Amino acid sequence: IDSTTSRLTSRAFFESYKTSDIYLVNRDHVMVTPSRYVQDVKSQQKVDTLPVFECLNKGKEISEEYDNYKGVRVLGASMCLQDDDLVLIIEVEKDEIFAPLILLNRLAITRGIVVLFLGIIAIIFFIYKPFSRIDDIIMAAERVAGGDLNVKLDINSKDEIGYLSSVFNTMISSISSS
Repeated sequence: IDSTTSRLTSRAFFESYKTSDIYLVNRDHVMVTPSRYVQDVKSQQKVDTLPVFECLNKGKEISEEYDNYKGVRVLGASMCLQDDDLVLIIEVEKDEIFAPLILLNRLAITRGIVVLFLGIIAIIFFIYKPFSRIDDIIMAAERVAGGDLNVKLDINSKDEIGYLSSVFNTMISSISSS
């Protein structure tokens, strides 16, 4: 059961991450098992990376970000197999790990800009409309001040501006009749 589970786990790891890699490195810093990128272990692929150095020189396992043997930035972990003088390395390219977060970040920024834009439009609409009606009242008042008592405002809203225009119309009617 354990060997089946580990095979399924490593298969899932390889299927989940296109840049994932698992391999063993010996005391001479040479890859001794095939990897996703190095199939021919006879090629003596040298691996002088942080996890290999830490494990072979200090006996310390790591789990962090570093440059792999290809010079690519990865997130990886190592396991020191000291009895066999081997280092087990598991790694995935950093760009692949962070790609979903970058996408989420871009979506959040885009949505924020859209919401900001819609908010500005809403503010302009709700502020411009009342001010344009106030401008109508000011122009009507200027006409009355010039002697034109036949002015009538056609603002039929149910807010304060509508009430003001109704009172203005009543006032002009009262002045005209007297």
